[in-house]
Amino acid sequence: MVQPRYLIVALLLLVLTVAPSYVMPNGLGWAYAETLHGPRAVATGSVQSASPVDERTVATSNENEQKDKENRKDHGNNANDNNENENNNNGNQNTNGNSNDDDGGGSPPPPPPPRNGPPPPPANQASACLSNGGSVSLGLSDGTVTMKVFQDNLNVDLSRVDPGSVAATPGGIVGDLIFRVGASSCGGSGMGSLPGEGNLGVAYRNRVADAGNESKFTLMFWDGQKWAATPKQAVDPGANYISATISALGVYAVVQQ
Repeated sequence: MVQPRYLIVALLLLVLTVAPSYVMPNGLGWAYAETLHGPRAVATGSVQSASPVDERTVATSNENEQKDKENRKDHGNNANDNNENENNNNGNQNTNGNSNDDDGGGSPPPPPPPRNGPPPPPANQASACLSNGGSVSLGLSDGTVTMKVFQDNLNVDLSRVDPGSVAATPGGIVGDLIFRVGASSCGGSGMGSLPGEGNLGVAYRNRVADAGNESKFTLMFWDGQKWAATPKQAVDPGANYISATISALGVYAVVQQ
């Protein structure tokens, strides 16, 4: 008859033999459950489970290493940003320095070149379309000729004349005071005479008056055949002025007889 104590020993041996290979319904075996209380891993079949304490240690180490890398990366980016900002500041300083040099360090612009040559000569011709009371003037070297009309729509033309182009006057021409008076309707054809009377005046310079005898100055007209004194003329020696009321068109001259 088997002793009870032998049966108990046999049961304990059976339990110790079967228990390591038993797997519970939740997938955990007795051997895995034992690892929860120890630092070492126990092999169950071909699968090896690491200690949870070791996993937390590795995870923490990896996390710290990743943070360290990120911190080094951030510091590197900050350094690059600082270098870039410093370069930009240096560029701005250089630009401002160059701008200030351009604004304040330049020399003033050169003066315009001088005008060479004598002043332009007096005009050879002057014309205008006039209305009643209008006038046109021609400047000569020794005076100014002015024609005033009392009609509307009248174009008056005054022009310089070469003394050699006409017959000699009965006296000497005063200075260069010889000219032609012409007229036409504004935009139309020329006229042989004015449709009404006009006033012709000549203002001569002091040098002309000083060189001659003003009391003998006469305004004369060339009719194509001879020279004749214009009617209705007046001489004002104090104003260096001689004038006449005319209607004929052609060559006129101030002559000293």
